[in-house]
Amino acid sequence: MGIGDWGLGPIPNPQSPIPNPQSPIPNKHFPKLIIIKIKIILINFDNIKNKQINIWIKLFKMVKYYFLFLILFSSINMSSSNEEISDKKLNDRKSILSQKLKELFPEDEPGAACIIMQNEEIIFEEYFGLSFLPNGPKIDKDTTFNIASVSKQFTAVGILQLVEEGRLSLDERMSLLFPEYTDPIWVKIKLKHLLSHSSGIPDERGYLPREKRIYGDDNLALEYLSKLDHLDFEPGSYYEYMNPTYVLLGRLIERISQKPFTEYMQEKIFNQAGMNQTYYIGNEKNKCHAYEYDRDKGRGEEPSGNRTEGPHDWYEYDYGEETFFGTRPDGGIFTTPRDFIKWELNRPKLLKEELLNEAYTPHIQVYGSPYSDYQNRKDTYYGYGWFIEPKKNCIYHTGDNGGFKILASRYPKKNAFVLVFAARTDWDRYELKSQIEQLYSLLD
Repeated sequence: MGIGDWGLGPIPNPQSPIPNPQSPIPNKHFPKLIIIKIKIILINFDNIKNKQINIWIKLFKMVKYYFLFLILFSSINMSSSNEEISDKKLNDRKSILSQKLKELFPEDEPGAACIIMQNEEIIFEEYFGLSFLPNGPKIDKDTTFNIASVSKQFTAVGILQLVEEGRLSLDERMSLLFPEYTDPIWVKIKLKHLLSHSSGIPDERGYLPREKRIYGDDNLALEYLSKLDHLDFEPGSYYEYMNPTYVLLGRLIERISQKPFTEYMQEKIFNQAGMNQTYYIGNEKNKCHAYEYDRDKGRGEEPSGNRTEGPHDWYEYDYGEETFFGTRPDGGIFTTPRDFIKWELNRPKLLKEELLNEAYTPHIQVYGSPYSDYQNRKDTYYGYGWFIEPKKNCIYHTGDNGGFKILASRYPKKNAFVLVFAARTDWDRYELKSQIEQLYSLLD
């Protein structure tokens, strides 16, 4: 490309004489024209460059949005796929557990209920069998069960509420709270020992005739304490599961609150938790009866749970058949499974976190205690109203009262809760608990 092509004028004739440097430039505007032309060239170049850059930017954006679309589309597909897989797993688990429970609790026999909750949502809920034999209605969401010793956690929370209010202390001595008990042993026993089954107080109600114990109430359960002059061990040193000491805690609630025990619990516990289908024995509604599958009515107090030997039949086994079935603070609550879920969800509203954590803290080792077999297994401790298995991240309680057999088990790290209410004794509670834990991966 020549200079002429750049628009700077004609090329001088080589034969023309070379101008004298001292001579004036023929075109005095020539330098300005050069500068203007150069600017025009640069501007054009910049425009070209900017257009190219804009094209590349637009292209980049198109590619970026394309890949974002692909990623979003893929994530939606993956999310949908994961949800389908998750739903399938949940349905498979439901199917497996439902079949297992149907085998344990046939539809024409004494029944049961099971609820599993995770992340505060019910993921399994089924009801089985009859509320009473031979032709009673089927168990459903409104059927109330006696929850037996699971009632103890309600009494424990009632006591801890009074501690929170400053009206009681966990280190308070029983000799001050019950001055009518004059033997020196009561000086050794503190409130926390009663809550954790580590008081050393023995159960000496066996001296009473069985006929009297069958209809025994709270007063009869505590009758022997006024004459008690010995302990099984130093308070706080061992675990010994003890029902009368929780009846004594109920009496303490009455004494401090100046209200009947059931009235205090209704007002401060059941009403506050929204439990409108929960009652103490004597006021229960829509209840089912409990049964034992046994040889005859002359059986001993301990349920056999044996369905393999000789001719057996179902016998009612609740109030009027089981001793001290009618005591309240240690085992007298009737409730529905759904009402119990309200208790599980709303308990933090009833008590400060610090005291709830105190209740869930291991205070005495259960495993290896020579004084009690109840729940005496490895890595098991008792808090205040709850058993604790730290290695399994499990806080639970069981209940046994006549033919009622109960499991209420929570798994804090999994934010999960398992509830089984049964009106019969012929099933292995701990085996079912372990199967549910594995099926729903509650111990990982």
